[in-house]
Amino acid sequence: GVGNDAQSVTVENNRKIIEYTTLHVQTRTFDTLLDGISQQIAQCGGYVESSEIAGNDYRSSGNRYATLVVRVPSETSSEFSSYVSDNSTVTHREIRTEDVTLNYVDMESRIEALKIEKKSLEKLLGEAKNLTDLFSIQERLTEVIYEIESYESQLRTYDNLIDYTTITIYISEVERTIAAENQSIWQEIGTNISNNAQDIGAFFTVADKWQNRGCGCNTDPEPKWFWQGKYNEGVKDKGYCE
Repeated sequence: GVGNDAQSVTVENNRKIIEYTTLHVQTRTFDTLLDGISQQIAQCGGYVESSEIAGNDYRSSGNRYATLVVRVPSETSSEFSSYVSDNSTVTHREIRTEDVTLNYVDMESRIEALKIEKKSLEKLLGEAKNLTDLFSIQERLTEVIYEIESYESQLRTYDNLIDYTTITIYISEVERTIAAENQSIWQEIGTNISNNAQDIGAFFTVADKWQNRGCGCNTDPEPKWFWQGKYNEGVKDKGYCE
């Protein structure tokens, strides 16, 4: 009928969408990126739901990584995601949405019906003629109140998930970043040149360190060492000059 059509239009115009975004990023400036993200969260009116940073152990020589679960208002989520993308190299991006409109509308209808029943029970409670009726009505009234509170709690949870986008960010500290998917050909060439320059610099750094080990290897016409590809590291042949 006309009523159902009007309700369908209202539902269609007020859809309840929950959005989840996942970003895997790389950065050479780990601390700077974390500070920037923290400032951007505050600027967007969001908050950090959980945070984990690892690799800061003074005994560890490896790179650091962080996992952040951030909640930002839905209207500023694109702005926040753009900031992260502009200040790091995004290696993977995933956006997932969940339409909870039908569940939301169903809960609202249930709450409305329960509130009507609650009002009727309260009226009956005042008109009860004996203890048996009184206890029976009171028991059902307690159940109805509990159901109303439960549904309202679920709606508040939905409202929070709808109003705030959940953004999970996996941050990896690296010595060089890989080419992002959306780089232009000239940006990708620039990235490759920069990365190659790092390898060349690392090569000569290791060669210089090797020549100054003082183990007599610098006198050998063919020093036996090899390059592992890690910046500022070299490993000599274990069978030579032990």
